[in-house]
Amino acid sequence: MERRITAIIAADIVGFSRLIERDEVGVLHRQKTITKSIIKPALNLHHGRVIKTTGDGFLAEFPSVFAAANCAIELQKTILNSQAQIAEGDQISYRMAVHIGDVVADEGDLLGDGVNVVSRLEALAAPGGIVVSDVAYKLLQKQLPVRFVSGGKKQLKNILEPVEIYHISVDGVGDANVADEPSGKLSRRLRLGVYALGLGLLLVGTWFAVTSFPNRQTENDLYNGRTSIVVMPFSDTGSLQGQDYFADGLTHDITTDLSQLPELFVISRASAYSYKSTSAEPRQISQDLGVRFILSGNVRKVEDTIRINLTLVDGTTGGEIWAERFDGETENVLAFQDRVVNRVVSSLPVELDVQQVARSEIGGTKNPLSFDAYLQALHLYDTGTAQSFAEAVPYLEVATKLDPDYGRAYALLALIYFEAWQNYWQAEFGYQTELERRFLKRSSEETLELAKQNPTALAYLVTAQIMRVDGQTNEMFQQAVNALEVEPNSADALYTRALARLLNGETNAALTDIEKAIAANRIYPTYYLTLKGGILFSLERYEEAASVLEVARSREPSSRDALMFNVATLSMLGRSVEAEMREIWRLGERIHIYKTRWRFKNDSDWDRLADALRSAGVSEDY
Repeated sequence: MERRITAIIAADIVGFSRLIERDEVGVLHRQKTITKSIIKPALNLHHGRVIKTTGDGFLAEFPSVFAAANCAIELQKTILNSQAQIAEGDQISYRMAVHIGDVVADEGDLLGDGVNVVSRLEALAAPGGIVVSDVAYKLLQKQLPVRFVSGGKKQLKNILEPVEIYHISVDGVGDANVADEPSGKLSRRLRLGVYALGLGLLLVGTWFAVTSFPNRQTENDLYNGRTSIVVMPFSDTGSLQGQDYFADGLTHDITTDLSQLPELFVISRASAYSYKSTSAEPRQISQDLGVRFILSGNVRKVEDTIRINLTLVDGTTGGEIWAERFDGETENVLAFQDRVVNRVVSSLPVELDVQQVARSEIGGTKNPLSFDAYLQALHLYDTGTAQSFAEAVPYLEVATKLDPDYGRAYALLALIYFEAWQNYWQAEFGYQTELERRFLKRSSEETLELAKQNPTALAYLVTAQIMRVDGQTNEMFQQAVNALEVEPNSADALYTRALARLLNGETNAALTDIEKAIAANRIYPTYYLTLKGGILFSLERYEEAASVLEVARSREPSSRDALMFNVATLSMLGRSVEAEMREIWRLGERIHIYKTRWRFKNDSDWDRLADALRSAGVSEDY
């Protein structure tokens, strides 16, 4: 036997016997349609699991009371709208109850007060309404933006203590505290379906999920109204060498999954990884990154077995919201990953529709061997050498062979080919001459065609880079827009759109985008600052540009683009560029070289930059 705290919805059709007597065939058909098109999608959206169905109702379990209440509200609203064209006396409406309480799981059955209370409560709901227990109300009242109407204390059948109840008003329905046809049908023993992969809901921690939320949102909490979260690098606690790729890759993939949900503001992976070798406290991370929620954990992988421990913390208080543990075979880790994403979303004060939740799986795979090969390739890519790039390719070929629809694997392969082409690493890929180097770019383009059959933000961003090289700035902009549609939290997509806008002459919009990118990636790379400096230069805000570019050059003295914009800016301000020009001459930079890298759509934008460089003494040609 297992004792746990769980959130439950009980639901029952009002006057079902009367409706059946009047039109049995029609009512059963409409009930089936409601179940298929409304109830099942809503339960999936809010991560509910049906425990039992009856002829006219159901009982479902949820990972949090917040998820259960939101699901009940959505169901009542949608069902009400679906019956609008039906005569009032013939409409199907439900009573619903939400409760969180103690249950005992015994060989698939759920027993205990939690089940008994919610079953009795449901009969007290008004037609089309929702009633919640006092325990649920205390957790929901500060987080759920609805009106609660007290129904007083009620003595429920076979329940020792009276229960105070509250009605949730849904579009004006549900304020009544007396129902017209009690049923109590769901008080019998209920059967809980066994989870397919043995991943139990560890729900005791969920009891604290909502109570640990502060009553107000902090200044750093929201970014354009979105709840903020960061996925910290998972530590590898295994004793075997060469297994750290799995922890890093799992961190990356969960970050990507969450980043594709538009209602969340997800801090970039690069910012999170700046803390990998530190022991910073959650409150410090929250303050540094301007983020509220922090997901962290550790992974231990030994051959085909894996143990994962994850914790979600409110960074503003340092309080733990929940902890999740997975023990099992590596072949089940993908189901666990989905569970983590669902658990995070259901624990946060956000509402997502079915389509939005489905976004988190864009470009993914359900094949564990393919996933493992992808993670090993990702680790090699992050190593960042010509040799590691070449070694990553066979892993990605295996990943895509095992799952030909694995969009993320194709996108990473396209990126590796493109960056190898950019870095002149053709020798490591078996091409001996400069002429053969072009085959790397061609391989990237061909791989992108496969990647776009299941497109990811990365696939669009690699395409955008190729469009920039080819001078197609309008198409580059569109690819960045496409990337943001898939992954609204992508700092790199914001950076790419900012760059495209600068090249297209949309400088004010470009500045907005780069500032958003910097906010999304607090530990941003130097080229973000370089771009911001270039945008400020184009806006003729030279003093600001000089300050930004000074920081960029101090962070990365080897940046040629930061040097170029710095020289041009100082020239416009009439300041000395003697030291900078010595570096320009040492590198052999020329104006025509810069023009191949910075293909402005409008001649006036290029002329402003070129004139400033000439004034500083930069040569036109060799």
